[in-house]
Amino acid sequence: MNFFVPVCGTMKIFLLAFWLALPLLGNAAIVDTLSVAKKCCGEKAAECCKESFDFKNPLKCPSMAVEDKILAISCAQKELYGAEDFTKLSVHDMKCCEIFGENDNDESGTCEKRCLVALQAPSVSAKEKLERIHGCRLNMGSLPKCFDKCLEWIHSPVHRMFQQFNFTEHCNWTDRLKPGKLYIGPPV
Repeated sequence: MNFFVPVCGTMKIFLLAFWLALPLLGNAAIVDTLSVAKKCCGEKAAECCKESFDFKNPLKCPSMAVEDKILAISCAQKELYGAEDFTKLSVHDMKCCEIFGENDNDESGTCEKRCLVALQAPSVSAKEKLERIHGCRLNMGSLPKCFDKCLEWIHSPVHRMFQQFNFTEHCNWTDRLKPGKLYIGPPV
């Protein structure tokens, strides 16, 4: 007895592509983004949030206050990828994006902005956020490693809330300087 339904060639290719792509999409592909948007953003902002989730964009719903956006981003990331993913990298780690600031190799602040955008996109997994942040082509030297050190600092069990992450203590200032440019002043 044959249990397979005959399918045209185009349909076979579509089904094959779907089954190959499904594991790459992760939990976000399975979850109904509208229900997550309603749960995390409320009815009023649900449609705006859903659009953000569907296109992996930062949450920028004008009807929401900043505090509400942070809560919604946190809620949505947990709903879409689980609490473990949220603990690896989340909107609460934006302080570490400052690592990419004051960089003479990136005068327009592209990498810092890219970092902030990645952390405000709840439908992007922690792994993909890190790839986006580390992948900024203007990151010179060990700045991405410095970002990781900042994350370790913030996520440490003792969480050093009372002390700010000290860039000079943990990272190399020369990564922010243009090669070949003469800098006058005390050595860094």
